Amino acid sequence: MRDVPDLDPSIVLKDKLVCVALPPAALAPPALDVLHARDLLYLEKGGPAQAHRLESHVRLGYPSQQSIVENNCNAVLLHGLSALALMKTKVLVRFETILVPAGIPYALARPAIFRHARRGRLRVRGQTELASGRYWVIETLVKSLDNRRQYGPAGTQPLDFLQRLAGLDYAILRWVDSIEAGTHEGDIDIVVSAADAPKVAELFRDRVATWPLDIYSEDGSGGFFFAQAPYLKPSMARQLLQSAVTRASGLRVPSDQFRFLSFAYHLLLHIKSRRVPPGTNILGPGTFRSPKYYEELLRLARVAGAEEPRTFDDLEQALRRADCWPSFDLLGFYAEKNPFLKHRYFGRTQYRPGLMTVFVRDFGGGLSPVPAIRDHLREKFEIWAEGSVTEANRQRIENGVRGGNWSDPTAPNGTAKPVYWFVCIDPKPAPPSARTRRKRARFDNENTNFKHTIRLAVGARGVKEQRIVHSSDNSTEALEHIGFLDITGMEALAARFRVD
Repeated sequence: MRDVPDLDPSIVLKDKLVCVALPPAALAPPALDVLHARDLLYLEKGGPAQAHRLESHVRLGYPSQQSIVENNCNAVLLHGLSALALMKTKVLVRFETILVPAGIPYALARPAIFRHARRGRLRVRGQTELASGRYWVIETLVKSLDNRRQYGPAGTQPLDFLQRLAGLDYAILRWVDSIEAGTHEGDIDIVVSAADAPKVAELFRDRVATWPLDIYSEDGSGGFFFAQAPYLKPSMARQLLQSAVTRASGLRVPSDQFRFLSFAYHLLLHIKSRRVPPGTNILGPGTFRSPKYYEELLRLARVAGAEEPRTFDDLEQALRRADCWPSFDLLGFYAEKNPFLKHRYFGRTQYRPGLMTVFVRDFGGGLSPVPAIRDHLREKFEIWAEGSVTEANRQRIENGVRGGNWSDPTAPNGTAKPVYWFVCIDPKPAPPSARTRRKRARFDNENTNFKHTIRLAVGARGVKEQRIVHSSDNSTEALEHIGFLDITGMEALAARFRVD
């Protein structure tokens, strides 16, 4: 790289939260005072296991490369072997500015830098001079759609910084007793209204933060989601927030009923069941990674006055009775990387392949893309029915399809809701390819992937693949969608595809 510009370091790092990984002795905190950074995090070999807040900076140990991204900093200095962290795209997602010392660290990182640059993920802005020597300055160009993981201020207890959420519409889902007692370890899960979810992240951007918070908006909007979908069934999340009460500590928690139901939902439908052997039904102390989860489930059931669940069937029935069971569409998102859920809910089907629903989303063009999308669909499918989303079916469609999450950062106001629908029949469904089964195990028809062709042909220019259409993944899901449309002939259509 010839004629590399020289950059003023005080401009490069001004007002940024700066992570300094494996700092050399010459780069002690006083050496960075002149850079006007907002705050500093020093990740040191042999540093403390818990973040230690000092007047000018935060100290924390460096056990592995993973620790580099476990904070809210937006700039990082990668020294020594930490420069190899640039091989991971998640480092580009976490930081806006990356500095790598010239010499051996840059030589280690150079292959990754060139690869990312070719793919448009970063650009090299130039070099700058710090007390410890010359640094290459890199600007990242990758933006994450996932805003779930946030962080609470380093060097404080959760009770202290969570009290700053006063006035927001939120509820802490689990382990509130240990949070209040000052004994809690690990991340903290919080459900927040769609309007207030972004405000939580803003509250903690003034200082270095390292305590992991998982923030979920009630409908999964704004990137505050789980597995690209709402963390809870949206209507359940809204009821949970409405039930929340403020405790003497100032923290807001759901009612006893929703503390139990949300924990049951979590154990059955989220990550905790991924390690459960497929086909398991009996619950016990050994079902999950730690016995504490089963013990807490029973405790919450007793507090809520509910029957103590002994099987996964009991959890499902408790959720169904409370109208907290997710749609088949949302359940599919949860099952994507979960062998237990795939076996339990997708291992067998009542319907053969060939039925598909397609929803046109509004990215600012309203109904104008519909004719082109119709023409593309006719290349492979028979259109059995179609129509506009109306006031009569709008709420059912928006809540029931796509897990209730219609957010998209490329859409006006970050949301692209459905405006039109098609019900399609494939006269020649094809078995899913090995690649499709690996990526989307819920697919029952390879031709469903035709939606990607439509997105590229009809979506906005300059967008790699604008999700202008959303389609069902299998016939069972399509029939659920058709139930939201309130059209005639559904029973005959279901009989046509039912497995004998």
